[in-house]
Amino acid sequence: MQRVTGGDIALVDTEAKRATAYDCYFKFKHLDFAPPFGPLDYMEAISHCLKQGARHVIVDSTTHEHSGPGGVMDQINRYLDEKCGDDFAKRDRLNMVAHKGPKADRKELNNFVIQAGRDGVNFIFCYRADERVKPVQGQGIQNIGMTPETTSKLVYEMMAMFLLSAAADGKPISNPATPLEKMFTKLPVQFRDMLAAGEPLSEDLGQKLAEWARGGASKPDPIVEAMAVQGIAKAEGGTEALKGWWSGLSKAHQHALKDRLPEFKKIAEAKAAP
Repeated sequence: MQRVTGGDIALVDTEAKRATAYDCYFKFKHLDFAPPFGPLDYMEAISHCLKQGARHVIVDSTTHEHSGPGGVMDQINRYLDEKCGDDFAKRDRLNMVAHKGPKADRKELNNFVIQAGRDGVNFIFCYRADERVKPVQGQGIQNIGMTPETTSKLVYEMMAMFLLSAAADGKPISNPATPLEKMFTKLPVQFRDMLAAGEPLSEDLGQKLAEWARGGASKPDPIVEAMAVQGIAKAEGGTEALKGWWSGLSKAHQHALKDRLPEFKKIAEAKAAP
């Protein structure tokens, strides 16, 4: 994204400086964000990054805004502890009141992020994922999928959402198997060819997303273009040569070249004609 729009990259790190393990690979400004993790604290941290010139903000992890020390749930529980103690009937009566302040702060944070996005700032919000389970009669406890650990509506404002399992190696799960996980993935049609099946997140992908956001056409991928030339050469050797070459490609490369396949077939069929 930075290739297209310029500006600095800032990483807001709630994970005890874990992001610094990557500063030898990537250039970014690091903000060690310690508790409290209230919505307004997140807004202050992001605002600080923007004032320092950041046009790309990564927040890892946004989950602390929900369940971290000083986060929304912590504020709600602290209010109820102070007002009600162990009087559970009173806690039930004041539950909605306890939500009012933290949820208002959260709405302010979300509106701040949306307006910053309108001004051209790119955001990547990372959330911890919960493994959800439920009892199924005759089958015991069944895993029904991963969901982001948050109740914030900010996730729905994102242009794209996907899951990254612990073993994903940077490859997003954009078409999960369970209905619950499908609720927390979003891959609009304009991004489907960019996020080819099995392709890991990369700087080149970020460039394509930024070019789309700017309204310009993406530059042709030189690797894909070179493979297309190779495909034409194989097609000129006939149908069997084309089939052998195509079957040897990875799924990601087949996906990237799928629009060129009819052209290859036409050339191969022409060579087979008497």
